[in-house]
Amino acid sequence: MTSRLALLLSFAPLFAQHIDWITAGNRALDGGNPRQAAADFAHALEETGTRFAAKDLVHLRVTLATAYMEAGDYRAAESVLREIQKGGEPAGDRSKAEVLNAWSAVHMKLGQLAEAEANLTEAERILLKSPGHGELMGTVLHNLAAIELRTGRYEDALQNERVALAQLAQTLPANDPALIRAWASLGSLQYMMGAADEARLSTERALSAAETRYGPAHPLIADLLESDAIVLDRLKLKKPARQARDRARAIRASSGVPAERGLTWDVREIQLPGSAVSLRSQ
Repeated sequence: MTSRLALLLSFAPLFAQHIDWITAGNRALDGGNPRQAAADFAHALEETGTRFAAKDLVHLRVTLATAYMEAGDYRAAESVLREIQKGGEPAGDRSKAEVLNAWSAVHMKLGQLAEAEANLTEAERILLKSPGHGELMGTVLHNLAAIELRTGRYEDALQNERVALAQLAQTLPANDPALIRAWASLGSLQYMMGAADEARLSTERALSAAETRYGPAHPLIADLLESDAIVLDRLKLKKPARQARDRARAIRASSGVPAERGLTWDVREIQLPGSAVSLRSQ
């Protein structure tokens, strides 16, 4: 979800011998600069990609597609994913599921929800028979919940988001980007289902984790503050809501990121078909 799709994703260095470009790309993604991240991952792929094991090469290409997606360059993301397909069947169940999840994010961004759901259902089926990939399963279920939210299946979305959170929490630190997105999405669902008190707790948990990871002035903080303000309005907490919006405006003014940038979902996601989805996986 903006992914924000989805789609889904904490980027530790993937391979120690190629740490420079990959680490730079991961840092750029975390810093909200996906275009620079894409350039860094492309360098890693061009310079050393042929030395990777098949599954690691798939992962690097998916991560490159992630950066293009977050930069809004969907054609480039599709091109990268097609390059994976040209190489034949991805190596191993995890790689197959990872590619399916990536395609789902592209389809979601293009409004092709039926195709995205088919991708995710197949990815879930593959992972269910191949245990030990909890963080990827969490990302898949997170994106599936995004589709269910957008198509009005709130109960199904709520169940999948809760399972996604449980899966992600088993292996990721509390301030990991995937968990931040999951908590924010859970808040969206709870808000849409009329549970504003629960939505406040989830949204503010996402906000606290994001502040720990990124600091108090990252554009993502502004997104989450605006979501928090909407929930606070529903709870008739007008002063805290106004303070949250004022802080969000100050962050956007200082960062130069427009309000429509949308680094994560807000609680009105069902009304915002173009907002972010998650493509990331570990």
